[in-house]
Amino acid sequence: MSGKLLLAVISTAFLIVLTSSVPVPVVASEPETDEVVDRIRVVAPRVTRSSRGSGRYVVETAERSDYVYYGDLDLTRTTDLFELQDRIGEMATEICELLTEMFPRGSPSTATCIQRAIDDASPLVDAAARAAIGK
Repeated sequence: MSGKLLLAVISTAFLIVLTSSVPVPVVASEPETDEVVDRIRVVAPRVTRSSRGSGRYVVETAERSDYVYYGDLDLTRTTDLFELQDRIGEMATEICELLTEMFPRGSPSTATCIQRAIDDASPLVDAAARAAIGK
């Protein structure tokens, strides 16, 4: 097969795959909002540094996140608020330990990563509690 013919066949195949995998837009019955209800996003940071020869280093930032569901809790009750904080701590531990496995030479330490993830989620917990009290 000549180079031009091969290129034409590959281009056509690529175009068919590309157009067949284009998602069809769906019209939502309700307008989308940025507000996520009944869950809090827990984000864990990780910074890595790798050598790129001749003494140069490249610094990369990695991040993982996951959501903690609290729709089954009554945040007007202290025990349920503590339960939400426990869930956030468990999720922070899980994702920080995963990042440590993925980037063993990265920073911060796992303990610091967990604390930062918990601290970053705290304002969201406070806002959810205030919203529950205001209902």
